[in-house]
Amino acid sequence: MRELYITRERALACFALTYHCVIGRTIEEHLRWAETRDRAELMLDRGPGTLRNGETACLPIPEEACTLFVIAYREQGALTTEEVMLPAGTEDLRYIVRTEFDGDRRLTLSLTAAENDAAGT
Repeated sequence: MRELYITRERALACFALTYHCVIGRTIEEHLRWAETRDRAELMLDRGPGTLRNGETACLPIPEEACTLFVIAYREQGALTTEEVMLPAGTEDLRYIVRTEFDGDRRLTLSLTAAENDAAGT
């Protein structure tokens, strides 16, 4: 077993939303599951793999390749990163989640590997 470290970069946009790391499921599978849950509970859930503004989560991941994405539930809909395939191996992995606001009421989330991060965070 190895570790996955995911850091949520601090941002003013969506600062009060909790982000959720989802490992080993596709976005479509997860959204179908989320439709059967109470939206308020999803928004307030705070457990392993949840990130508040500026936090880092450490999660165990298998040595086999698996999927990863991050989701933020809103009252209407959800924001998600792209689905990323985590490579097989024994090394720990580090990723950064960024909240991006284009200044015209459009929000997006992005997920990048920390070692490929040009900002050096």
